[in-house]
Amino acid sequence: MAVGPKLERAMEALLINDKKPLFSLSPGIDYSDYRPRVIQDIQCLLLGRAEDVRLKGLDIAARAIGLIDYSRLERQPRLVVRGARPQTGDELRERLRVIANRPGVDIRIRAYTADVDEVHSDIRRSSLVLMPSRSEGFGLVGLEAIAQGIPVLLSRQSGLAETLLKVAPAQSQASILDVLDDEREDARRWAGAIENILARRQGAFRDALDLRAAVAKELTWHSAVEKFLVDIGVS
Repeated sequence: MAVGPKLERAMEALLINDKKPLFSLSPGIDYSDYRPRVIQDIQCLLLGRAEDVRLKGLDIAARAIGLIDYSRLERQPRLVVRGARPQTGDELRERLRVIANRPGVDIRIRAYTADVDEVHSDIRRSSLVLMPSRSEGFGLVGLEAIAQGIPVLLSRQSGLAETLLKVAPAQSQASILDVLDDEREDARRWAGAIENILARRQGAFRDALDLRAAVAKELTWHSAVEKFLVDIGVS
């Protein structure tokens, strides 16, 4: 079972000599009438296991936060990273502060959690959810943020970006950025995109609701399960 188109292609190649069938599942969202609030704090959230700083693009996020022009914003933004292993938070914070290279930069590290309520609270407190991965099989975190109606910036190198450009191209285009693996260029591009969203938070949240509505028409868990049952010959 491959989750999303990117993993489906990778698994197809790996299983070329295997006679077992390969199935694909495109995760969905369950549309709700939850209306996100634009709170006073400006928080950018990066969710996911933080052991690999480069793979998940934590360094890109830190450099970008360090480059933002705070004078365009209501207040200084905070970068929150949820996903550190136990007893590694202080070390990771200092590493990212060095990468950001900006005095007074506000970076906070939280331990990894599988608690859905905690994850939802992190997302709902945020002005923007970041997924600057250099490679991402799918990106369920980004899809969860979309389901909550929170603005997102996603790596084009993710299965989720590929899916969004297929099901909601008009609404998702502005939320998807290349990751070129060029430190300066990636930092510049992501800083500009983050700054533009944070400078117009009310409008960004309206855009996020439009994206959620468009995605919810095409991707639901009900339709995903229905398609899977048809594929395996159950329905």
